[in-house]
Amino acid sequence: MALVAWFPRVYDTFLEPLVRGFREAGVRLIDPQPGTRVLDVGCGTGTHLALYAAAGCEVAGVDLNADMIARARFRLGPAADLREADATRLPFGDDAFDLAIGMLMLHEMAPPDRASALGEMSRVARRVLVIDHHPRPDGTIRGRVIRTFATAIERIAGGDHYRNYRQFLGSGGVPAVVGASGRDIIASVREASGSMGVYLLG
Repeated sequence: MALVAWFPRVYDTFLEPLVRGFREAGVRLIDPQPGTRVLDVGCGTGTHLALYAAAGCEVAGVDLNADMIARARFRLGPAADLREADATRLPFGDDAFDLAIGMLMLHEMAPPDRASALGEMSRVARRVLVIDHHPRPDGTIRGRVIRTFATAIERIAGGDHYRNYRQFLGSGGVPAVVGASGRDIIASVREASGSMGVYLLG
């Protein structure tokens, strides 16, 4: 079986436990209600959407990886609207959702694509939740260790990915992307000793 087909299982086994706390921080910030329409952009294996589905939300997701979508469909069932799609060209109408989520996806993109993806999320949803690396972790040993570990993972992901990650942090991270878009951050929390930011856009 091709490596890409194994990746969703590897992600769920090894990476998901590391990021679940960030997902839960976003849920606490939103406090989703039954019937809330939620879109996860870069939904991966559907683990994030599962938290919203458990709260009674109507969930949808997009991802470029067909194997990720297949695993998300297995996890979430037929009620979830899951599609292969590009974050910069979302296949949904204006204001189709109450909330669009982008977790750990902006830092992977080249700068113009970040702006396009955030613009698309803002177009299709009333509110946007972004979870991604924060440029400046706190000065504790734990914060430095977490950032070093995260940087190692990003380096392993490959040349373009790592360059985009470094540029994302160097340019100011999510607040800089949001500021250029004209949207406002209406609430935020920092996780993992300041290494990760959870931002709600109004």
